[in-house]
Amino acid sequence: MMQSHHDQDHLAIILRSLKVESGLISRGRFQAPWAVRAGASSHAIFHAVLDGSCVVRREGDAKGVVLQAGELALLVRGDAHITSDGSDARPVPVGRLPRTMEGGLASVSWGGNGQEASVLCGRFDLDRSTAQMLGELLPPVIVVRNTPSRVVEWLSTTIDLMAWELDHRRAGSDAILDRLTDILFIQIVRAHALTRTTGQVGWLGALRDAHLSRALVAIHTQPRVRWTVASLAKEAGLSRSGFATRFQESVGQTPAAYLTTWRLRQATELLKDAELSCAAVAEHVGYGSEDSLSRAFRKIHGQTPAAWRRSRASE
Repeated sequence: MMQSHHDQDHLAIILRSLKVESGLISRGRFQAPWAVRAGASSHAIFHAVLDGSCVVRREGDAKGVVLQAGELALLVRGDAHITSDGSDARPVPVGRLPRTMEGGLASVSWGGNGQEASVLCGRFDLDRSTAQMLGELLPPVIVVRNTPSRVVEWLSTTIDLMAWELDHRRAGSDAILDRLTDILFIQIVRAHALTRTTGQVGWLGALRDAHLSRALVAIHTQPRVRWTVASLAKEAGLSRSGFATRFQESVGQTPAAYLTTWRLRQATELLKDAELSCAAVAEHVGYGSEDSLSRAFRKIHGQTPAAWRRSRASE
């Protein structure tokens, strides 16, 4: 299904509101038979096949996904998993693999004497609110296939650039890899959003709706505005009742519930800044007073913003 420029503009605005930090990258060169086990992580994990093929299987799943050259898998929640050539080789814990360090990045060689595979592996460091939001909206594993598509074409180009930087270490390579990793994450989410045609619930699915996407952009970019269902319906160009029904069906939450969820996620991030008072945080995320933020915050987190901040400081 062809996406309009309008849809993609709204997707870009929403993606900018997500907070992603550059992740660790390593390159693995494997020869069959081989299998590597990675434990559960608090980070999103990706594997991109540069040459050959591999199988990525979450622990507990009966089957894995087969990736060919130019394809990628993202484990959104960082689940424990096994990456292999698809054989019955006994998995080796990733921490036990012999590795060499090149410019602060790991290079791994492992396996037997069979078919070779080159795999780019890495992680995305997501802030807590972004990780929670994406964990709720995305499937446990996103697979990006090497299909004829401009979206996938750009993703493949990014992976090729990352591989080139790893192979030709030069001044500035670390900074370039940091930026490319950020871009790669956004491209993966975009590829998933723009190539899926059915079954999407949440804001990724709602972005395909020209009306709802305008309301979502308003919520994400202007949380301090005192939004009501009526004013959001006006942004969307729909009647109040029509908007409320359509939003609930597509996003899976009422407009008010989604607005509250987004505001409180923004509040938790702002509370990490010790320079901001709780009152300033309340104003920034659209609450009329510190008390009103505290009441909403306590319902979700079981404590006030001030208490939450103190508990974070003591960790």
